[in-house]
Amino acid sequence: MDSSQSLLRSMWRAGGLLRFAMLVLACAVNGLRDPQALHPRLLVAVCAVMAAWSVCTWFWNQSARRRTWVWMMLDIVVTAAIVATSRPVLGETLLRDSFLGVSVYWMAAAPIAVAIWKGPVAGAVAGAVLGLEQFLQLPSLAPRAWLDLVCMVIVPAFVGLVATELEVLLRQRDKDRAVAAALAERERLNRIVHDGVLQVLAMVEHEGGDLGPKGVRLARLAGEQETRLRGLLQDRGIALDAEGSASGDTMTDLVSMVMLRESPSVSVSVMAGAVAMPLRRARELDAAIGEALTNVTKHAGPDAHAWILLEEDGGELIVSLRDDGVGMTAAQLRDAAAAGRLGVRESIQGRIRALGGVCSWRSEPQGGLEWEFRVPVGA
Repeated sequence: MDSSQSLLRSMWRAGGLLRFAMLVLACAVNGLRDPQALHPRLLVAVCAVMAAWSVCTWFWNQSARRRTWVWMMLDIVVTAAIVATSRPVLGETLLRDSFLGVSVYWMAAAPIAVAIWKGPVAGAVAGAVLGLEQFLQLPSLAPRAWLDLVCMVIVPAFVGLVATELEVLLRQRDKDRAVAAALAERERLNRIVHDGVLQVLAMVEHEGGDLGPKGVRLARLAGEQETRLRGLLQDRGIALDAEGSASGDTMTDLVSMVMLRESPSVSVSVMAGAVAMPLRRARELDAAIGEALTNVTKHAGPDAHAWILLEEDGGELIVSLRDDGVGMTAAQLRDAAAAGRLGVRESIQGRIRALGGVCSWRSEPQGGLEWEFRVPVGA
């Protein structure tokens, strides 16, 4: 069981315990006002029904397969029926003293269960229905009369929001851990292959020529296989499904992808560790970096050097790319676009915007050019 499922089980258990706690409160309040109730025996019977129903919902809600619309709606209907008995059982005089129905705050348990199950909107709707029913038992402009209605909307919505956000965060954490584990295993296998197969292929390629015509052919084949194998080892794609295991959405380590850009004319600095990113988004970001480096080669001068800095800040990737070339002006950028050369506007700025990011640049004549890309890590 993953962390998100374990969290939901804990929240259902907490919701069940909260229902029992509010049952105890309701029974205590009703016990104090039983002598003044219009129908004391019916008040005791209603408390018994609440207790029995709390036990039933505990067993139903702890089993995921039993959480269906039928049971959830039945929970709301039973709670609504209990709320509807407030005025007939307590009487108008006793109800007006506190505006607390026979269920007191026990009636919030059903909307909270709906919120945990289907999110904040469903919980708020269920709470509004029950809260409005309680308000209509004895409508009044007194703050105490409509305060429960407001709380019946806010509390389930808040609980549902917390449950939803925690589930999303834990699923993402599980997914990131699966990516990190898969990449670590890939690195381990890479070391084994590098220390064994690649060294043998390199030795055959280097010394095969001394073995005559067949050796030359063998050396060529060894070189081709070495190139293909190195390419496979550099592939950082990791397939993950919705549960964070291998076989669904393809993820990759962006850090390793950017590191492949390093060369004698390009220096790369990255943060420690891996950055898991959907492969499609990583390729688009890498392509934007590649287009910027291509422009350095074309326009910055033959001796220009480029520097790439990759950082992560609060779920956002920051790519800084600068060179020591001749620089660029806004007028030159406009002239290039007018002439139909759209590399900057489409291949760089367009890609970053398509990724939901922000792209900016600054330059001075003979002072080089600096790009900054800010892109969200997630989809």
